[in-house]
Amino acid sequence: MADSQFAKTLDEHHHFPEMVTMKAIGPNTPDFVAAVTRAIQAGLHLKFEPRTRTRVTPNQKHIAVTIEAIAGTASDLAETYERLCKVEGAIMVL
Repeated sequence: MADSQFAKTLDEHHHFPEMVTMKAIGPNTPDFVAAVTRAIQAGLHLKFEPRTRTRVTPNQKHIAVTIEAIAGTASDLAETYERLCKVEGAIMVL
């Protein structure tokens, strides 16, 4: 379960539902991109695959996955970030 203090802070500073942009950086593999997409779909309870943009580093070793979606509640957004942090290979989550 997502940290309640984080969700409370989000609620105090944002008006939900709200469009959010999330980014995860990790290994340049199809599995990483799919895992990030699944984590966001599950955390935000999306019934569709969200719009996803990717950008590969010049050395092709890492990939940045950027997804825009609507977060219905602060708790949903906090849970989504918790899920993203658990994606195997994630080295940065924004």
